[in-house]
Amino acid sequence: MTMWKCSPDSPKITAFNAPEKFIARMTLLTCTRATQLGGNFINNLCLDLRDVRVWLNQCYPGIVLGLVADVNWTYQSGDIADAVPFCARQDAGKIIQSDTKRAMSALGYRIAPSGMDVFQIWAAPHDHLSAHQLVRCLGRVKAALAGNYQPPEDYSRLRPPVGEHSQGPVDDNF
Repeated sequence: MTMWKCSPDSPKITAFNAPEKFIARMTLLTCTRATQLGGNFINNLCLDLRDVRVWLNQCYPGIVLGLVADVNWTYQSGDIADAVPFCARQDAGKIIQSDTKRAMSALGYRIAPSGMDVFQIWAAPHDHLSAHQLVRCLGRVKAALAGNYQPPEDYSRLRPPVGEHSQGPVDDNF
């Protein structure tokens, strides 16, 4: 059994006993690393992976636990080494991986494994998204598969709690 501990004050997470907690923690770490690395490519990749994961969750409910892209350290914008879904059922993995690669290709990525060292970018979190935002993520991937590419939208600005007025711009673009 493998255990990860991300920082001295974080709890130990056992990958085999709590895969959802492990994947949630890695998602937060990836978003932080993406902002540190900078560049539009990494940030857009996180958002594209989020949208593909939402689409996969709609196609295969309850099976996809996480989604990660392997990126070469010497990446060219638009190139990824692989896109790997983490599945609850091992028998569905190959089918889901082929759909993942098809969706990533439709979003403009070229999957080009080079055999060199890679780093992983995890999908941006989608737990906080409203139903309208989830539908837009889903529609974006479906449109890309039909040949109509749209750029990703960042929904990281949360709505204010019920009864509290907004102090700034809120994503109300339904």
